[in-house]
Amino acid sequence: MATKVVEEAVAGVLLHIRRPAQCNGVFGLRISQSVFPSKGVVIVFSRFDVPGIFARDFSLLAEFAREWKVGKQYSKEQFDEGIRRLDIYKQWWLETILEMWSKDTVVVMQSEDVKPSYRDDAPPAYSIQPAWHQWWVSSILGAPEVVIPAGQIQYTARITGNTEYLPVMASLMSQPDSDLELLSLTHDFLTHSGRDTVVRSGPVMLEVSDEQGTPADRENMWGSASAIIM
Repeated sequence: MATKVVEEAVAGVLLHIRRPAQCNGVFGLRISQSVFPSKGVVIVFSRFDVPGIFARDFSLLAEFAREWKVGKQYSKEQFDEGIRRLDIYKQWWLETILEMWSKDTVVVMQSEDVKPSYRDDAPPAYSIQPAWHQWWVSSILGAPEVVIPAGQIQYTARITGNTEYLPVMASLMSQPDSDLELLSLTHDFLTHSGRDTVVRSGPVMLEVSDEQGTPADRENMWGSASAIIM
């Protein structure tokens, strides 16, 4: 019985890249064991386990393999130096911006631009991930960050002509280990400003009011959706 279980597990590992590609009619590549690190992967059989690549476009298999080599030009010493600099940046944030000796500081983080996404839009050109993004701040600091729906703005869908709504979001970050304080402050903000603490499912997350979707709103919708000043 034990031998059968092992055989089935090994068979599953051997085919876990090829079989999905065959069944779904896409290109698949089982890469060499030494190319892609498997650290952190849940292992079934360490001698066989390796990540795989799937794509509808065959050229993407080679493109992925080439781009994965970008990080190999950096040594472990350079990586460790980068981590050391992150720690310095973290300490500066905690002491200077969040005032680590006080739990009363809350930072309003700018979020990304929100705009309609259509199926026929061309995807953005490939680029190497930038070294900085505002979403990384709370991860670097180990700090709590809460994202809240603060409103919505209407627009006319390009394809259907229907009136649709985009969310306007706010992101609040506070000191590490102040999760409950941040949630309490956020709840007070929502209730005292007359905003909902429960959103709906479906195309409209908040009750639509007569004030939403005015010409001024539509003119400034992208700027309003990218940041909220409270």
